[in-house]
Amino acid sequence: MNRMAEEQIEFGSKQWFDQLNKLCKFPGWFVFYIDTDRRVFSTYLKHTNAQTADRMQYKTIASYSDEMAIAGIKWLRTDQAYFEQCKHLKEVWSKGKVKG
Repeated sequence: MNRMAEEQIEFGSKQWFDQLNKLCKFPGWFVFYIDTDRRVFSTYLKHTNAQTADRMQYKTIASYSDEMAIAGIKWLRTDQAYFEQCKHLKEVWSKGKVKG
């Protein structure tokens, strides 16, 4: 979550999980974005009735910047699942060019 990055909280620390659980409710929908510098961002979708990712309205998941792309839309049950998804995306997108 962007607020945690601004506060320089160590990724995966107890403080990071505490802040995550203050900002988000689990289970819930999350949209993950990658920017042109290969940084991972996410948005917690607090106000959606969609039951599946393909039912999301575009305005709900649209990027706020032309320099960001959607990397995934996930229903995550726990803060640990959120952590694992962030970790996975950071590992994948930090390895250089992704073939696709």
